[in-house]
Amino acid sequence: MQLEKLIIKNFLSFKLAHLDLLNQGLVLISGLNGSGKSSLTSKAITWGLFGQTPSGLKGDSIENKNKLPTEPTEVIIWLDDGSYIRRGRNPNFVEISGEQFRLASDCQDHINNLINKDFKTFLNTDYFGQDRQIRFLDQSPKFQLELLEEILKLDSLDKYIQKTSEEIKEIEDKLISIPKKEICFSYSFGYKEKRYLYKILRPLNQNWKWISNCNSSIIQGYKQLPEKEDLLFLTSSLKDVISLKSIGFVACSSQSENTTISKSLIKEFKSRFNKVILFLNNDLAGLKAAEYQSKLYNVPYIYFPLCFPKDPSDAIKIKGVDKTNKMIDKMILNIR
Repeated sequence: MQLEKLIIKNFLSFKLAHLDLLNQGLVLISGLNGSGKSSLTSKAITWGLFGQTPSGLKGDSIENKNKLPTEPTEVIIWLDDGSYIRRGRNPNFVEISGEQFRLASDCQDHINNLINKDFKTFLNTDYFGQDRQIRFLDQSPKFQLELLEEILKLDSLDKYIQKTSEEIKEIEDKLISIPKKEICFSYSFGYKEKRYLYKILRPLNQNWKWISNCNSSIIQGYKQLPEKEDLLFLTSSLKDVISLKSIGFVACSSQSENTTISKSLIKEFKSRFNKVILFLNNDLAGLKAAEYQSKLYNVPYIYFPLCFPKDPSDAIKIKGVDKTNKMIDKMILNIR
């Protein structure tokens, strides 16, 4: 919190004073003893915030003795966040950024939260009058610890830690209660044709492993393709696209091995890449799909030998990057 402006009316020895602190840096107020330096600053600010001065003055004792009975006593404090606190007597009131309170007890918690400290903390951190700079050192270790915890908001940190622990436990309890077959992963393909497109994989659910509202126009990895390149692999899964990219190959895929790519897109691929090759799984379903799509697209196809894992991601995991790369290079060379 920083003060931007202070206005006082009929407060102690001052009839009217206006102190502008915005962008002033360090402000020095000088004057003879008893001229009202403390009244203008620390006493007015403390009374405006807490309804009492550092020495405990409040009530009638803070009013200017020369004011007319009908004239109010007021202190207005503007803060750097645009809020303000206006406290007055005759009549008694407190106004906080336009909201008025008749009873001081109704508003003090509001002010404490606004400036992030109470009267005790303010006196021991923000206000240093004569001889106050040594009072903190003279306090008991317990008082010093409590004050530092209040200043640093360590009690709030403990509350957040406790709240976070409770939320983590609540989430863990919910996760434990979810059947394994319902654990899922979601793939988002953005917003198209007035709907959000997605694929959901439930790897442990044998009946409904994949759920999707995507059609054959959604090509996985298409947006990441370079404009021109020598070789493009057409695979059957985003997993294989990512795996092939990780070892230096360019690839994209349809939604599944049974989903075909449009003729116009195949024509585009052939214009952008010197070679377009189908690379599907080496199981029965993959081989049938590769043979059919090879004729449909008029492109060659490759697949790992039966002694090798069925797809690129498994090959990298089981055989390693070097052996997988060498096998792919060998299969490309064997294309007739």
